[in-house]
Amino acid sequence: MAKNIFNNLIFETTKTISFCLVAYVIIIWGLMQFQLINNFSPYEIVSTFLGIVYVILLRNPNNYLSFIVGIASTLALGLHFLNIDLKYTAYLYFFFFIPCQIVSLITWWKGDQEEDKETLVPSFLTKKYMAITIAATVIVTAIFAKFFSDGSFFLRIADGFFFSLNVVANILIIKKKTDCWMFWCISNFFAASLFTFKASYFTVALNFVYITVNLIAMTKWAKDVTDKDAGWTEGK
Repeated sequence: MAKNIFNNLIFETTKTISFCLVAYVIIIWGLMQFQLINNFSPYEIVSTFLGIVYVILLRNPNNYLSFIVGIASTLALGLHFLNIDLKYTAYLYFFFFIPCQIVSLITWWKGDQEEDKETLVPSFLTKKYMAITIAATVIVTAIFAKFFSDGSFFLRIADGFFFSLNVVANILIIKKKTDCWMFWCISNFFAASLFTFKASYFTVALNFVYITVNLIAMTKWAKDVTDKDAGWTEGK
């Protein structure tokens, strides 16, 4: 049984990578038409490609192999951030996001292997924890924007929200909280704004792809949420 599941995950991963290659060619062609792909780093190309594969694979709440791709993407993206002088964001990716993905990989894998353990299924935060999460996000954003970011007020706020929303989403994904996709969508919006100022147009375009895929994944996960796990969405 476990072998069949693993083989299915391998097939799904291969199919997803093939799809992403086609999408990547189209995106690169479009950027070339507008002459927006003159300045990019190899890290940017690798990280955004693997990032798309990672997000698409995560649509399946049982595909723990996605985190292996996610770790590689996060490492490359952290190196890209160092290249464009976002050092604090790079450190966040190296020392927080990668460990989070390792924990998620172990947690999901254990849930899939242990037959006597209740399967980890998608759920929403309760109203209480959603309120706490939003408040914490705003507070962390203000602290990061004040002490760890540079530039105009808008740039510092965009950087702060990009930081805090990513932190929240990476914590929520460990326990398969469907809310993580919503936080990632908002984070991608701020990321697109931030990278526009950095003239990193390739990453800007890919963030809009992320938003689309995140919305699709959130819809898919929401369908798997039972009434008892509806949390703050109960009755909606």
